[in-house]
Amino acid sequence: MQIKITSGRILCIGIILTLVLSGLMLEYELNEIKERFVDKTSSLTEEVSKNLKDISVANDRLSFLFQINEDVLDADFRQHSQAVLTQQPYIKKIIYASKIRKSHQEAEERKLRYEGYTGFVFRRFTGPQGQSSLFSDVIFPVRYIQPFTPYSSTWFGKDLMTLKHTQQVLHDVVNQNKKLQFSLVKPSGDIYLFSSVTFLNDTEIETISTENVFGVLGYQIDIAEFLKPVLDKNENIITNVWLNGQQLYQAGSWVSNDLYLIQQSRNISFEGQDIVFNYQLPNLWSHIDYRIPLLVCIIGILVTAFAFFVVKNHLEKHEMLQDQKKIVEKKVREKTKQLEEQAKQITTAYNHQLAVTHELESFSYSISHDLRAPLRTISGFANMLAEDYGDQLNAEARDMLSRVESGAKKMSNLIDDLLDLSRISRQSLKQEKFSISSLVNEISEELKGRFPQDSFELKVTQDLMAEADKNLVQIALINLFSNAVKYSVKSGQAKIEFGMFKKEGVPVYYVKDNGVGFDMAYANKLFVAFQRLHGKDFEGTGIG
Repeated sequence: MQIKITSGRILCIGIILTLVLSGLMLEYELNEIKERFVDKTSSLTEEVSKNLKDISVANDRLSFLFQINEDVLDADFRQHSQAVLTQQPYIKKIIYASKIRKSHQEAEERKLRYEGYTGFVFRRFTGPQGQSSLFSDVIFPVRYIQPFTPYSSTWFGKDLMTLKHTQQVLHDVVNQNKKLQFSLVKPSGDIYLFSSVTFLNDTEIETISTENVFGVLGYQIDIAEFLKPVLDKNENIITNVWLNGQQLYQAGSWVSNDLYLIQQSRNISFEGQDIVFNYQLPNLWSHIDYRIPLLVCIIGILVTAFAFFVVKNHLEKHEMLQDQKKIVEKKVREKTKQLEEQAKQITTAYNHQLAVTHELESFSYSISHDLRAPLRTISGFANMLAEDYGDQLNAEARDMLSRVESGAKKMSNLIDDLLDLSRISRQSLKQEKFSISSLVNEISEELKGRFPQDSFELKVTQDLMAEADKNLVQIALINLFSNAVKYSVKSGQAKIEFGMFKKEGVPVYYVKDNGVGFDMAYANKLFVAFQRLHGKDFEGTGIG
């Protein structure tokens, strides 16, 4: 079965291919965003996990301080706890509560009053924060606080076990000797970490009980500072943090009905507690870089349009030739019946017409392929317009044609320059020792053939040697000296000097001229392709 090629089918196929390629590029961009999202959420969670490990290390050090010292001084606690506060800025307050049996309570109160705390008695938390202790025989009054401020000092001497919203966590910490358990204090939203301080020689402890604990360390955590790696680097990522099934923190508005979002959950297990980080990236389409898919779409549309017009033009000519062929064949059949001579003439004409048809088809095929060279087409047609219709065009139109031809020629020169530059960048280095002064003298003779001899004066320091790739040095020097002459001619006779000086024992070769110079603020663009520091005042392509 033969499928007939039409311009309409070419157009449909081109549009379909363009849409498919654009869709594939969009899918690629979406997958890239998803991969970056997964990598970022993993990295953010690892940073939070590192913060937890730092807290654990700091807690072990403070616990060891109380384990090796029967009576820790205020100064020792302040020194060690301040070091922790400095290293972990997300810890806002550190407290230590020592275990005291109620039978020894009065003796401890007298001891503190003797140390200078006039009228001191152990108290409990009262009001909305207060609640009866779960322990009947012991109390855990706050003994040390850092930093000790007017606000934090209100906790001094209060039984930590009577703090309402942390009571159950503290009970588990003491009874089960747990380390670093999170507790959320409502309604203030403060977050604490509590850890039991047990006897140093754990091998002598046969059972887990309150008897093994002689104190409790507490850390007030600034959750915003604690999650700073997440909050500072998440860009548009929504973060939801849960602790043991209880929401701990949320940054951004959680989205539940957006079809175009990606989600990721990360878990951290810390001292028997599950911390879950839920991440969302909503409105996925707003994060896509549409430049590449759009570029593919535009190129596809242009190629489709080009193919459509070429095929349409070819088919129109083919149909015209087919119509002409039918007319000729009809006349041949009619004339054949009349005279043999006329039949021969008609046959000759018919064969001639077939030859013309073949030539036209070959010409059409050649034209369709020559269109693949747009630069040559632009230059050729511009030249044809100038030659054939130049007398009929006004001055402005002729100027436009001249600009088109000049632009095509400049583009051709630019392509040649780029090819030269490409060849230079690909050739391997061949280091050798040679007389660079002799090389400069040879270049000077070459310049005299390109520029008037009285247009420049060249002063060369003789007997200078160099060790480098001679061919590349020659190319660089030719460009430097050519530019020196080109940019100096407007200031009269160009004066160019080549020499050498040593900087820190390393020879430095220089080319100096009296040309227009350039602004040192743009010196970094001097050896970049297509960067021209003098605009159109001087000829050139920006390469060399």
